[in-house]
Amino acid sequence: MKMMRRSALITAGALLACALALPLNAQDKHQVTRPVKASSVMTAHYTPTSPTTADFVNEEEGVSTFLGRFHQLSSGTTSFVTGLLTASGTITAANGDTVYWTFDPALGFIIDGGTGRFENASGYMLWTVVSQSDPVFYPDGSFVVTLVAAYEGEVTF
Repeated sequence: MKMMRRSALITAGALLACALALPLNAQDKHQVTRPVKASSVMTAHYTPTSPTTADFVNEEEGVSTFLGRFHQLSSGTTSFVTGLLTASGTITAANGDTVYWTFDPALGFIIDGGTGRFENASGYMLWTVVSQSDPVFYPDGSFVVTLVAAYEGEVTF
């Protein structure tokens, strides 16, 4: 009887050790840096906050080398004089994994984590506006612009 209990305790201890080690293996995955290229169409809704600045909310659909098809939601502040000032957003891949980013005027779009396979992602993207519609103005002074953009950079995940 004592031998069976001891054997059961050893087995239970071994199973517990294996179960506790599983999360360690998941975080020890070897991360790889990959080039990023993406293109998208976005609709940005601007609400002026002064004669030279506006807050915006952006919704975007696109295709990326590391995400495949994606949907993006972002918001921030822009200057009509100098361009984008602040922004942050979430990119969602077709499978639901997300990438979080913030914008730095000197560095571009900085990738800082996410969910799923992008949990510890890092990297950057630079963007170019390929084309832009004329603004559509609303009575409250806000306006909407549609843009086509291209992105390049790298991501590590």
